[in-house]
Amino acid sequence: MSLEVNIGKRRNILEIGPENASQVILSSPVLNEGDLESLLKDSQLKPQVLHTFFDITKGIDGSLEKALNKLCDAADEAVRNGSQLLILSDRSEAL
Repeated sequence: MSLEVNIGKRRNILEIGPENASQVILSSPVLNEGDLESLLKDSQLKPQVLHTFFDITKGIDGSLEKALNKLCDAADEAVRNGSQLLILSDRSEAL
């Protein structure tokens, strides 16, 4: 069993070319702060941080369902804009 994780676009493995080598390979799915910072700086992955927190004091406007819909829309937009790495954050401050 391997914990190795590949991040980035997966191309056709039967075709030889430099675009097939544009993945980041991690030895574990668990990241430390240094690993995360390195990934955030990777210009090919175009990482996007998506915040997962929401304000329950706003009643229905702050509902979990609306927050999840907003998160899904943000993820969809990020991928359409070329992001290959989405980072879900529960921190109130920016990463």
